[in-house]
Amino acid sequence: MKKLYLLVILCLTSSSAHAAWIKVWESDASQHFVQSETVKNKNQLASFWLLTNHNAIDESGYLSYKQKIEMDCGYNQLRLVAQIGYEEAMGLGRSHRFRKAYEEWEEILPDSLGGELYKYLCFKK
Repeated sequence: MKKLYLLVILCLTSSSAHAAWIKVWESDASQHFVQSETVKNKNQLASFWLLTNHNAIDESGYLSYKQKIEMDCGYNQLRLVAQIGYEEAMGLGRSHRFRKAYEEWEEILPDSLGGELYKYLCFKK
């Protein structure tokens, strides 16, 4: 009975964790997801974790990345705060945190990943 209980808890936990990633953009080379539980809005500033899955391992040896992003909805710009590379898809496998610094703000271009993130996070009601 205890084993069955643990199996049910494990299934519920893993499926709810997987369901938290929402696909916001897809290209021929990659898919991009926002982790809904990490979205924080304060005034015009939104922060969140973005997961990027590549279709092939990149030159750094990683298949996926989790990136902490800040977006300024008032000035239509975003910046990278932290980045972690993973050897497997969906942020699984061995990881390496190789960037933790505030990058310069960059303009959000329409018809891009940044543009889709802007629509999703800044106009979400």
